[in-house]
Amino acid sequence: MIQRGVFIALALLITSATAQHFRNDPCGRVTNTGTIRLRTAGAEFRNDAPTVQVTNDGTIEMAAIGNLFTGSRPLGATPQDRLGGTVLWSALADNQRVQARWYKNLSLAGGRKTISDSVFVSATYAIANGTGTRSYEGTFYYDGTQQQNIVPEKGDNAYRNLVLLAGAQGQPKLLRSDTATVRGFFLNHASNIGGASVSSRGVLDLRSESRSESPFAVIGTGSAILVTVPTARLLIANASQLNVDGSGHLVVSSTWQPAALTIDSGSTLRISATGTPGRFSLLGTAAMDVVGTYLNTASSLLNATYECGTTVRYRGSYANQILQATAAEPLHRYGILETSGGSKRANGDVHVGCGLLINTGSTPHAISMGDYTLTVHHSDTVLTPIRYDSALADCQSGSEVIGRFRHEGLKGALAYGQVLPFNNRFTTITFTDTAGIPKDVMLNVLPRTAPNSFNAATDVQRKITIGYSSSIGQPAWSATLRAGFRLEESRGLSGLARLAGLRTYNAPRFATPNRIGRNYRRQLDTTCEFLWVEARGITPAGPDGLLDGSDLLLRAAPARVITARDGRWSNPRTWLDESEPLPYDTAVVLHNVWVGFVRPAANGWDGYAVAERYPHALAARVIVDHSISDAALIFGADSTVPSADGLFIIGGASDYLATTLGRGGELEIIGCDTLRSPRESLSRVDFERFARMTTAAEPKERGLVIFAAEPRPTVRVNTLRNTGWIQNAGRLQIGDE
Repeated sequence: MIQRGVFIALALLITSATAQHFRNDPCGRVTNTGTIRLRTAGAEFRNDAPTVQVTNDGTIEMAAIGNLFTGSRPLGATPQDRLGGTVLWSALADNQRVQARWYKNLSLAGGRKTISDSVFVSATYAIANGTGTRSYEGTFYYDGTQQQNIVPEKGDNAYRNLVLLAGAQGQPKLLRSDTATVRGFFLNHASNIGGASVSSRGVLDLRSESRSESPFAVIGTGSAILVTVPTARLLIANASQLNVDGSGHLVVSSTWQPAALTIDSGSTLRISATGTPGRFSLLGTAAMDVVGTYLNTASSLLNATYECGTTVRYRGSYANQILQATAAEPLHRYGILETSGGSKRANGDVHVGCGLLINTGSTPHAISMGDYTLTVHHSDTVLTPIRYDSALADCQSGSEVIGRFRHEGLKGALAYGQVLPFNNRFTTITFTDTAGIPKDVMLNVLPRTAPNSFNAATDVQRKITIGYSSSIGQPAWSATLRAGFRLEESRGLSGLARLAGLRTYNAPRFATPNRIGRNYRRQLDTTCEFLWVEARGITPAGPDGLLDGSDLLLRAAPARVITARDGRWSNPRTWLDESEPLPYDTAVVLHNVWVGFVRPAANGWDGYAVAERYPHALAARVIVDHSISDAALIFGADSTVPSADGLFIIGGASDYLATTLGRGGELEIIGCDTLRSPRESLSRVDFERFARMTTAAEPKERGLVIFAAEPRPTVRVNTLRNTGWIQNAGRLQIGDE
């Protein structure tokens, strides 16, 4: 008869070639402070007892292929049934599978391992030296409430997905000394209140979708977070902060679109400088979207690098989103800067090197520079492109930069003829002659602010101050200048002052303004966000000089308009400022000027066929001065006459409509001439010869000349004073009706 113990031994011997399971029946209790080792392939730790009856403060070693925790109440199957102590997977053979369980401490040793999806470790994850390659099938979780070290896994051992959970306040997850590569998604979960820190030369290499919802930091020399492969992207979310400090480095070069790095609403990327500043590098063509806040607290700002092809987009929808300052040095200024959403507020000087696009969205916004300057740098070979409101038509474009906007590095060969935008789409300078062009030009634009010499009744309430740097050679440039303004800034205009009469003035701080420019053009659609006035022929000095430090004053006051050459009244080139006089101007005629008809270019005249714009209010006052030259105001009529009845009125008007009749007009003819004789006849035949056949080489007319024509010209003026010649074969009416 075989004794029982011998039977058991015999039975074990017999079954030793098969799996030897650890079975804990429903009434079983296990308290382990030593080691329980499953040695045979396929052996299971089968637990059918309540898990509270199994306490492991020691080690459970799974030493063979196919070992599992099983049973009706398997250990580690839920967070509440977490395996205590240490579980060591140590099979020497390759391809041991580490079971998906909630572990306190997890250790690996031996041959190659496959880490199942959903392995949770709340304390220590340890890998013995010499352990074979680890292949992570899914997500690996660090979920301890106490401080945890993240095992740096890289190369063939890289994590598939990595999630950080459940850290308590002041108890971070730490990555130190080496690189942890995450091939799939990375999540620093909102429950990880203690946050995560990459330090002590640790490197976190993120290669796909990554998200941080709790405190996140990279600190110390040699420490880095990498977002560099094309599929990598990182989102800072849940009102959390990524802090880069102490020479820690955030490197972003992924080409992921729309952005490799996104700072979500309420969240912050902070490049700190508590000691040695942290470093931030945006490289290649990478993009960063800032919906929340981006801050660089280093004084020099040289710790942040932005290569030319990179894009930083400020997309916050709230008011006064911070626009982070940048350094002026190449590679430390923004590559391409874009904005959208709500208004922005700069926290220092902002430098842009390769492109500026203000507002890519449908709602215009302002960028307030405060005491700082937005500088766009131009290279030696190309002008940096600048655009406003790319999704909006001209009339809807309303975004602008409030404060100082500077173009730096201008070169004549590149700037010639190019429209250079400044503080909005409609405030521009176009150089038409670049001789001695300044290297830098700046406008300081302050909406709803009184300019120098401001008069509310005549002036737009917008302060536009210009500044130049020194030029190479004598400054002799000229430019066309356009100034945008808003309708509410012109609400104070009264009396004769109207938007249609806006002109540009040089307004020094302590001197009387003088009118500058010529050939004025205006966009005055009051349904648009911006209106504008444009003047040509602006120079750095002289009669049309917009002087360094002066304000560009937009004034609608009556002006004295002087002829520059012979020509038709309606021809802008007849006048020094290349603009037809306005109904409230004083027009000074020093040449032969004709009204209501064409004189052909073939005869040396201007051939101008466009009718007079304000025939019933030509000007408030006209002075014909032939005391020192052949000056004449000549009326006739042909097919281009603006009024079918041939009526012309010298008289003032503020608004000009089809029914407008100027009033209070003055005509003064100066020049006592006793040496020459007036024309003998002003008949229709004489008019036809004069208009069609007389050449510019023949003697000119003097004084006031009214030909007989069809229709017969009628010239009305309220008062007339004459010391020169009046020759009339039409109708000359004195006095308003």
